[in-house]
Amino acid sequence: MRLVISPWRTEFNKVVSSAKKELRIVAPFYTEGVIANILQRSAKGVRKYFILALSQQGVGAQSQSIAALERIENDKSAQVRLIRNLHAKFIIADHKTAVVTSSNLTNSGLESNVEMGLHVDDTEIAGGLIRHFDELWQHGKTITKAELAECAHLPKQFRGGRRHGKTFGGRVKLGTPQEHPPAPDTPAPGWILIHKLNGYGGPGEDESPKEELARYYRPGRLWHWKLGWPIKEDKSPRKLLLAWKHFIFGEATVSITQKIAPDKRPEFNFAFVLLKYKALPKLIPFSRLQLGRKEHSHRSLIRLDEKILTAFKKQKRMKPTR
Repeated sequence: MRLVISPWRTEFNKVVSSAKKELRIVAPFYTEGVIANILQRSAKGVRKYFILALSQQGVGAQSQSIAALERIENDKSAQVRLIRNLHAKFIIADHKTAVVTSSNLTNSGLESNVEMGLHVDDTEIAGGLIRHFDELWQHGKTITKAELAECAHLPKQFRGGRRHGKTFGGRVKLGTPQEHPPAPDTPAPGWILIHKLNGYGGPGEDESPKEELARYYRPGRLWHWKLGWPIKEDKSPRKLLLAWKHFIFGEATVSITQKIAPDKRPEFNFAFVLLKYKALPKLIPFSRLQLGRKEHSHRSLIRLDEKILTAFKKQKRMKPTR
């Protein structure tokens, strides 16, 4: 354990670069430049979790950056959640290195302000900070594009330093241990894949996609699909739920490829690479997933969000009724 005093940008950069799997960062105030530096300096494959604060007052005072949030949202290896009344500042690299500091993620916090903190290389202390981070993470809220736009186009009076306005994020109620943030290899939310009735049940054909996968699945198998606007090539893992006749019958981890065999065109224009697949022990009806309008407004794909995934996980845990 050692003392950290300002300016400490060099040490901050070393901690960011040292992470091999996960980087957890907490701060109420942040600028685009510092956030961009974190995203650029962290090694490839490192999952980055940010807990930040956001208010119209903070944006108006230029102590919270909408451009910084947009950078995080556009980075496939990063996630951000917002909580209210945030004042803590700390950074954890993997499960062993941490800095608890008075400094925010701003140029003045890293260089010109009089700041102080402690750098620890202790798995027990880092573990305690991770548990606290996990609890904050569970209380945090994600930010929608509409909310980002709302802050990005604030009326001029907020730029003049008014001391009130909307605050975003969840309220924190500490005291109950919560889950760990997603592991580094946890797939990002993808889609519900809705299979059409035609193509199954005919002479020499499988009765359903579930039966086809049970017979032919192997890691790396291409599951061909076609859309008016095909999904772009993407090697990052995605969560996929497979549906048949308004029931979820399986879940998979997939990537996206457009490198499909010529004989598969023009019938298909891209494919899901099935990295992992597992049939569910029980079928889960669409009615249990709170799909709302999405159930009827999409013909072949429904984009997953946290609400749908939470409902799906809840249904998986429930025992089948007799």
